[in-house]
Amino acid sequence: MFKYTESKLAKDLGRVAKSIDPTLEYSYLPDTCEVKLASKVNENQNPHTIFLGNIYLKISTLPRKERIPAIEAFLRDVLTSEELSPDEFMGSLALRVRTDFEVDYRNRHIELMGHDVKPTITLQRGELLIEVVSDRNESVSVLPLEDLAKIGASEKEAIGIASARIRRATDEAQWEKLDESIWMSSYQDDYDFARLIAAEEFGRYPFEGPPIVFAPSHSVCLATDCTNSGVLSIMTELGYEAAANHRPFCELLWTLDKNGEWKQWQPGQEGNAKSVADLQVIRETAKRYEETKDYLERSLGEDVFVATYQAMQNDDGLTCYSVYTLDLPSYLPQTEFVAIVDSELPEDETVLGRVDWREFIECIGSGVKKVEDMKPLWYRITQPLDEIQKDRLRQLVQPI
Repeated sequence: MFKYTESKLAKDLGRVAKSIDPTLEYSYLPDTCEVKLASKVNENQNPHTIFLGNIYLKISTLPRKERIPAIEAFLRDVLTSEELSPDEFMGSLALRVRTDFEVDYRNRHIELMGHDVKPTITLQRGELLIEVVSDRNESVSVLPLEDLAKIGASEKEAIGIASARIRRATDEAQWEKLDESIWMSSYQDDYDFARLIAAEEFGRYPFEGPPIVFAPSHSVCLATDCTNSGVLSIMTELGYEAAANHRPFCELLWTLDKNGEWKQWQPGQEGNAKSVADLQVIRETAKRYEETKDYLERSLGEDVFVATYQAMQNDDGLTCYSVYTLDLPSYLPQTEFVAIVDSELPEDETVLGRVDWREFIECIGSGVKKVEDMKPLWYRITQPLDEIQKDRLRQLVQPI
């Protein structure tokens, strides 16, 4: 028997979506496990983005004859939000955690698709955001302010209803102990981390100390008050295992400070705990650079090389780097060092060595430009280097 794959699900989603709305076109993005449904006739309508991870887990376990009806039920839920009455619409409201990067990247993608970014309801919680969304039986969608205005509701009402909903779904059985000093949120209902961010008064912890929280997905949230590196490593491993088939959220560790603000958890400069936190920073940074690299490659329309943010282990621990080839128009992520390549040399001699980032930028000088309004930071070098710059780089290189 042939296995039901993610790509087959993507095709089924596109076919069923077109049967519901013939104006829709679908595209499958295997790198991000997404299907996008965009209207051919309404360019101002934001495309629907469907992450395939959770729905694939559900659909792939169904008998073959039940798959298409289940997909149709899911898509009708996604595509027909106007069928909800005002009361039903308000009753669907919930809260999602966002990072600034996530919102910025989502808006860039909407603009890249030729659509207008519609304002939504967001509240800042330190370095994190909470956003009001509409959660129906089969799907979760961002709530544009204009949809709220259509039924005469206010932002304050929407936030109050969404907060009350998550409060009602929180009880004393919130935490399950997984290991010594490690707990996991027991609900796995897509709002586990949102409970903690949205309203701390009902987001209680099973320990006394300041929380260190790891939420690799919206449905997987682990917490501890232990700063031991072994405990933190186990917590991240357990988190990745539990979130393997969920849509990724964020790989950073988070904490709640004395002022009630959420921020990235960063231990002191000494100790093994710092190595765990640094690893999570590199993982998250690599993910963000990979997503924005894809955006740049699709949006530039230029014959340029967009470098990859890469990590390697050396005597000092993990370090990050990118590759620059002399005279090749390039976009570079900000890293600790740059590997310099001269493509005109014999194949086994093309890699000249590494140059520390600060020295690299100083050597190129005005030839390097920041890409404006990009998070994380990107730099572009579009003009060939002169011989003085090349000679200087050759003097600066060290073995990799």
